[in-house]
Amino acid sequence: MQASRAACCWRCSLRLSSVAQKPAPARTRVLVARYASSAASPSLEASSSSSAVDARALDARPARRRSPARGLPRPQAADAAVAIFNEVVSQSGEAGDVAAGRQKHSVEWELVAKLTELEGRPVDDPAKLDLFQTDVWPELKKMRGQFPQNLYWSVTQFLGKTCRAAVQQGHVGVSLRLSKMYARLNRYELDTRGLLVLSLCHTIISGQLAPAQRGAVVRELIEMWKHISQLRRPSQKRRNTNQFALPSADEVLSIVESATEGPTNYSSLVKALAGLFNQYRLLQAVPLVPALLASVAVLTDPELTGPSQQIEAAPLLILVAAVLLPEMPDSALVGEALAGRTASFPPSHQSDVRAYVLGRWPQASDALQSADAPWRNAPTALGRHGGLESLGLVGFHQELRDAYVRRDAGRAVSAWRRLKAFLDRDPATGRLLRQDADFLHFCDFCVFLWCALRQPDSLQETLELMDQLELEPTVKTYTAMLHGWKTCKDSGKMTALWDRLVQSGTKLDVHIWTERISGLMEANRPQSGVQALAEMMELWKRAVKEHGADAAADAAVQPNIEVVNAAVTGLHPAQHQHL
Repeated sequence: MQASRAACCWRCSLRLSSVAQKPAPARTRVLVARYASSAASPSLEASSSSSAVDARALDARPARRRSPARGLPRPQAADAAVAIFNEVVSQSGEAGDVAAGRQKHSVEWELVAKLTELEGRPVDDPAKLDLFQTDVWPELKKMRGQFPQNLYWSVTQFLGKTCRAAVQQGHVGVSLRLSKMYARLNRYELDTRGLLVLSLCHTIISGQLAPAQRGAVVRELIEMWKHISQLRRPSQKRRNTNQFALPSADEVLSIVESATEGPTNYSSLVKALAGLFNQYRLLQAVPLVPALLASVAVLTDPELTGPSQQIEAAPLLILVAAVLLPEMPDSALVGEALAGRTASFPPSHQSDVRAYVLGRWPQASDALQSADAPWRNAPTALGRHGGLESLGLVGFHQELRDAYVRRDAGRAVSAWRRLKAFLDRDPATGRLLRQDADFLHFCDFCVFLWCALRQPDSLQETLELMDQLELEPTVKTYTAMLHGWKTCKDSGKMTALWDRLVQSGTKLDVHIWTERISGLMEANRPQSGVQALAEMMELWKRAVKEHGADAAADAAVQPNIEVVNAAVTGLHPAQHQHL
C-alpha cells in the first residue's frame, strides 16, 4: 500500500514537471508583447490588475498548436521596436551632446585662463598681441561670433587695454590688426580707431624713425584708412582684400546738406569730412575728423610720404579735395576742428600733432588744389584697387542697375547726368579712370543700359565720354550694344550694327555671335537666326580648309554648344506660335 502510494506520488511529480517545461502558448506571448508595447499607456496602467487576471486565465487554458507566424510583424510589435530604437538613439545623442558641451566649456575655460595669463604681462609688452593672435584668436574665429558672455567680456577687455597701450606707448604694427579683430567682434566704433590713427601720425612726425621704418608706418596708416572705409559696408563684407570704398563727392555733399541731427555748432569742415564715411551717421563719424586732418597733412608731405605711397592714398586725397573745394578751409578753421581733449591720447602727443597740422596746412591746401600733383596724374593710382569703389562710382553703378531693373529711364538719365557733372568738375579723376579696367566695364554696362532703355542721346554721350578719355570701344562694347537691342527687341539696329562690324573687319568672338543669333530668335526672326548660325558654320569650315585647323581660329569663330543652344532655345517660342 505504501509502495503504491509512493509510485503515485512519483508519477504525479513527473507530470507536473513536464507541464512546467512546456512553452507558453503563442497567443499568450503575443498578448504580452502587445502589453509591453503599450506599457506607457495610462489606460493600461489603470487596468493592470485585470490584465494580470486575464493573463492567468489564458495560462490555464489548454495549449493549442499554432503554425509559426509568417509575414511582416504586427504593427504593435513594429511600434515597440521603433520606440526602443528611438530611445536608444536619443540616449546616445544626449550623451554626445553632454560630451560636446563639456568639451566646449573646457575650451572656454582654457581661453579665459590664457587671457588672464596675458593680462598679467606688463602693459607695454608688444608680444602680448602676438601671443593672443597665436594662442587665442584662432579658437575665437572657430566660434563664428557665438561667444559666451564671460569670454566676450574678457576678449573685449583685453583688446581695449591693448588699444590704450598702443595709443599711449606709440606701438606700431598693431593698429590694423586690432581694428580688424574689433570688427570681427562686431565692434565698429570709430573713436578707438581715430585714436589709433592719431597715434600713427604722431609716430610718423616725431622724427624718431629711420626712413625705412617711417615708410612702413605710413603704409600702415594708409591701410587703416582703407579698412575704416570698408567698415559696415555690405558690399565689402566678403572681401578679403583691403581697399578704399568711398562715396562720391556729390553723395557726401548731399548728406551734409540734408543732415539735421545733433548739435549745430559743428563747422562745415567737420561735417564734410565726417560725411566721407556715410555708412555711419554724421555724429558717429565726427571722432575721425582730427585723425583725417592729421593724415592729410602727413600724406601730402613729400618729406614724410614717398610718391608711391601718395599714389596709393590718391582715392582718399582726391575725395577730400573734392568735398573741400572750391573754398579750402584756412588754418583757423582747421584749428577749431582739432580742438578738444581726446580721451586716452597723451596731451603732449596731441599738442605735437596739432602744431604739425597747423604749420603744414597751407602746403597741404596747395597740394589738394593742385591739378598737377603727382598722385593725381599717376597711371596706377586706381588700377591697383578698382576705380569704381575707390572713387565712390560704385554708387552710380548701383543706381543705374536699380533703374534698369525698374525700367526707370528717367532715374537712369538723372544718375548719368550727375556722374557727368562729377567728372567734369574734376578732370583729374577722368584721367585716372582712363587707366582703370573697371571703368571700361562700367562704360560697357552704360552702353547696354541705354540700348535696352531706348535712350539714344545718353548712348551717344557715353561713346563721346569714352572718346574723350581715349577709351576705344572693344568687341565687348559692341556685344553690350547687341544685348541691349536684343532686350528691347530692336532687330533693325542689331542688323545695322552687325553689317557695320563685318564691313570694318572687326575681329568677332563667340559671345557676340551668340548675342546676334539669340537676338534674332527672340525678335521672332527664327529663319534669320538659323541662317546666321549656318553662316557662322560655313565661315569656320572655310577657315579650316584655307588655313588648317590650328590657324583657323585667327580667321573665324568655331561654333560651340552655347551658340547652338541659343538657336535651338529660340526656336521653341516660334514653333509654339505656329501650332
